[in-house]
Amino acid sequence: MTILFVTYGGGHVQMVAPVIRQLQRVRPELRIECLALTTAQPVLRAMEIPFRTMSEFLALFPAEAREWGEELAIERHNDGVGIAYEESVAYLGVSFWDLVETHGESRARALLAEKGTHAFLQRRVSAQIIAALKPTVIATTNSPRMEHASVLEGRAASIPTLTMVDLFGRFNFCPIIADHVSVFSPKTRTNLIEAGLMSETTECHFFGNPSFDKYLEVQPSRAEADDDPNPALLFLDMPAFLDFDRDVIHTRTAHDLVQDLDDLSAACAAHDLDLMIRPHPSQDRGPYERWIASSEHGHRTRIVAGGPLEPVLRQARLVIARSSTSLLEAVFCGCRTLQINYQKTDNIELPLAQMGLSWPVRHRSELTDTVARALSDDVTADAQWQRRLETLPTQPAAPRIAAFLANLAGAPD
Repeated sequence: MTILFVTYGGGHVQMVAPVIRQLQRVRPELRIECLALTTAQPVLRAMEIPFRTMSEFLALFPAEAREWGEELAIERHNDGVGIAYEESVAYLGVSFWDLVETHGESRARALLAEKGTHAFLQRRVSAQIIAALKPTVIATTNSPRMEHASVLEGRAASIPTLTMVDLFGRFNFCPIIADHVSVFSPKTRTNLIEAGLMSETTECHFFGNPSFDKYLEVQPSRAEADDDPNPALLFLDMPAFLDFDRDVIHTRTAHDLVQDLDDLSAACAAHDLDLMIRPHPSQDRGPYERWIASSEHGHRTRIVAGGPLEPVLRQARLVIARSSTSLLEAVFCGCRTLQINYQKTDNIELPLAQMGLSWPVRHRSELTDTVARALSDDVTADAQWQRRLETLPTQPAAPRIAAFLANLAGAPD
């Protein structure tokens, strides 16, 4: 009996890891395999959770897969995100090989130039890995590309599949077609169905999101704490976000980054705060380091990349982000949070401010004043915490998901 997890990095591997830990603890007879893609690898390595890498399977594919991988890695490999060069070669190579098999080389190159890695849907690759590992059950999160392809191929092979949806199911990047779906809340199911991304007949389980389990017993942080010698604002960055004004995925540029950091440092200077920056695992730290070196606030700025998020959250007086899953973790953790949304609509993929769980920042000119309110307004902070208890899961997800997967795999109680 084998459960195969397939996961990318960022918030997705943080959903998978607690379930693997739970299965290791309560179902040791099960064989657990985890295919860790891109930035999932350093996270699992730090947590001492065994995983498989794409390079282990490279020999299953034709020689040109490696050749294409080496070609693509020249421009697309990034030493700054913790992925080994060999892993970039393997991932890019087999993914592009799959794209060529589907569309031919000329069209594959055009699609890659147009869409980047979002052009990938590695069904042939997934089929080969599934055939090699022979899983009894396949579990993924709601990521596109290899995770979605693994569900498609699992279903094609009549292997039971489970997809764990991370948040509220708004503007998901791919349809949810697994046999079983674990969702964050009933609102997630409604959003997915209304968007045409999931059938009403899909078997839905309201298990929650395992990455938030560790925060369920916490009490809210108090922003007025006097014993903090270096109060800080924590900025949780992300490489891209959905721009609803233009109806595109906006990949953040160096100019975007500098503008945000300039705004944040000005707000920090006005309120005597340090600035902590946590890039997304896929973001290169170099631009942040260069900004720190040139900024007047650089001496009070530090990068807090890598390692678990929870200890970093507990160092912060305030936390600010756009629609990062980590911002929702901060809400669960009891932090005072601010949500940046410079668009015309409140109808965004992670509507925390709209739900009354975070202070909204709707324009750059509002940032300094909003920081002041978040620091001092205890009444609103208490109301946000109560709303968190009323509207977000309060029971741990990992034990329920692990038990469900073990049952699907046929493990005895």
